[in-house]
Amino acid sequence: MLSRFGVPVAPGALSPGAQEAGSDSVPAQEAIVEKLNDAGMVVKGETGWRVEGRSAWLWAAAPKEAPVYNVSERRGFEAATVLLDEDHDGTLVRDCWVACRSYDKATHQNCPAHLPRRCVELSSDLAGWARGAARQVKEILLAALGAREPAAGKRGASPQIWLSRSSCRPRKPVPSTPSAGWSRTSPPSATPSSPSSTIPTSTPPISRASRLSAPPS
Repeated sequence: MLSRFGVPVAPGALSPGAQEAGSDSVPAQEAIVEKLNDAGMVVKGETGWRVEGRSAWLWAAAPKEAPVYNVSERRGFEAATVLLDEDHDGTLVRDCWVACRSYDKATHQNCPAHLPRRCVELSSDLAGWARGAARQVKEILLAALGAREPAAGKRGASPQIWLSRSSCRPRKPVPSTPSAGWSRTSPPSATPSSPSSTIPTSTPPISRASRLSAPPS
C-alpha cells in the first residue's frame, strides 16, 4: 500500500513488525479460542493455503459470534484440535473430512451445502444409468432443507436453500480409469470393499499457545 504513495518498502522491513504483531495477538487469540470451546454449536472446516510458496492448511472454526482461524502445515486431527478441543461435546457442523470424525463426544451434522454439491458431482461423474439416484437424493435434501424454514414457501427466502442451489452447478466430467470389476456403461456386479480410513498419527501434545505462536518451520 505504501508503494502506491511513492514510499519504498522492503519486505525485510515489514517482516519483524508482522512477527511482533502476531506474537502480541496470541493472548487475544487464546481468549477467543476459549470462548469458541464453550459454544454449543461450531461450524468447522479447512481449505488449502500457501506459506512462503509451500502447501499448508487454513483451519476455521465458527460459533455464532465470530470465526477463528489458524494456519497449519498439517491436515490431521492434531491440527484440528489447535482451535477446537478434542473433548468438545457440542454440535459440530462439518464436511466429510475424516479427521473431524475423531470428535467422538460431539454431535455431528454434515454441512447442508456440501451434501447437495456432492450429489451434483456424482451426477456428472457417474455413468448415465447411475445418475438418476444422485439427482433424486439432491432434490430430497433440498426439499428437507426447505421444510425446516419458516418462509420455505417463498422462492429465495431461505439462505440455506439459496446457498445449496447456487453452489450446486455441474462440473466438467473428470476422465478416470474404471476400477476392476465394473465398467462406466454397465451396473457393477459387486461392490469392492474399500480399506478403512486412517487418521495421521499425532505427535506428543503441546500447549495451544505454543502451537498458535510458533511460525511454520
